Amino acid sequence: MAQMRDMWVKEFNAGHAEAVAKFYSPDAMLMRWDGTVHGYDSILAEFQRSISGGAHDYVVHTLRTERSGELAYDTGAYNVTLRTRVVEGNYLVVAKRIGGQWKIVAHASVANPQTRP
Repeated sequence: MAQMRDMWVKEFNAGHAEAVAKFYSPDAMLMRWDGTVHGYDSILAEFQRSISGGAHDYVVHTLRTERSGELAYDTGAYNVTLRTRVVEGNYLVVAKRIGGQWKIVAHASVANPQTRP
């Protein structure tokens, strides 16, 4: 999980929406403060929108990561710069080993109310 998380952040900050979306399973869910998107194409579009809209400097502070068999989770706090202001929030990522690779199957990212975009 730690390696996947670190690569996710690196690719996001590099502006590589397609590389970020590839961390997700084909039927994954991405839950955000403004709604939920399902599936690879929708998740890719959401990251393209975020990155082209000025999201950058994503920073993650992990609080807990655990794994049991084919499932793992990672949770913590994040901050990301949206154009000129910083948004802070909490996240939970659930990953599953699929075909020998870890893929994100559910990702909840919720901005704190006072910093919501």
